[in-house]
Amino acid sequence: MSSGGTGFRAMRVVYVHGFGGRVVDPKFADALRERGAQLQIRSPVVSYSWRSGWLNRNVTLPEWVEAKADAEKEAERLALAVSKDSTATHLVAFSLGCWLVLHALKDLRTVPDHLRSIFLLGAAVPYDYDLTDIGWHRDVLAINYYSPDIDFVLRRVYARIEGVPAAGVKGFLQGDEGRVPIENLPVRHGHTWRRHRRLADSIFDIVAWREGHRSKKRPNTKQGRVRAGKKYFWDTVFRREGKVIQAHTLFNHARLVDERGGHVRIADAADVLTLMPILFGEASDA
Repeated sequence: MSSGGTGFRAMRVVYVHGFGGRVVDPKFADALRERGAQLQIRSPVVSYSWRSGWLNRNVTLPEWVEAKADAEKEAERLALAVSKDSTATHLVAFSLGCWLVLHALKDLRTVPDHLRSIFLLGAAVPYDYDLTDIGWHRDVLAINYYSPDIDFVLRRVYARIEGVPAAGVKGFLQGDEGRVPIENLPVRHGHTWRRHRRLADSIFDIVAWREGHRSKKRPNTKQGRVRAGKKYFWDTVFRREGKVIQAHTLFNHARLVDERGGHVRIADAADVLTLMPILFGEASDA
């Protein structure tokens, strides 16, 4: 992954909700806004609303099929919204919203240069979905956060309905094979926005980094080995050249770990943004 630092420029973050989302401004989008306010970055977070059915305990198969069809129909409108101007754009999608986003990218055929990042959470998309007909540009950052252990909605319900594992549980096959530039990164979250809430801070930090923002905080660079029992409550949010940044699932804490040679902690900090310069070898001004 390239650093993508370009200096400050106009940008926007677009959040695409999943099945059953009827709120104009979903809570996850609110969380992204809150992180932006903490960093004093005035960039709009847009909640992209689309007709996606109504989520309830008695949801039926026809309702799910209809919602998927609606997502495919909505793809053209989202593609138009993304491509209508050159504002640096970062897409964040959850669940069936990932299906919508990927169809929009196929409608675009070639991902525009100003579409800088794509983050997929709990992707309700087949793990073997064909992504090779999307024209990926060289600098796009595409991350699929998948939960192999505790997303029971995708593991059980989705797999039973679709007859194939979801990318939100298994990762994208073509990403693992290196055929498309999607990085599959493991997290530990169930299938609700509340479970994914802490990822909002990490995602916004990555977006801020790519648009030239830097933290004024100083990381702790005392190294140490990470024991197996200390890995359970951590999401892997960014990877580069055998090193990963992980964010704690409960507390405001992040760490940079070298996955090679024994899982050694290189540094830790209060947030992801503070660790990015170390990962990319930049000198800290803090």
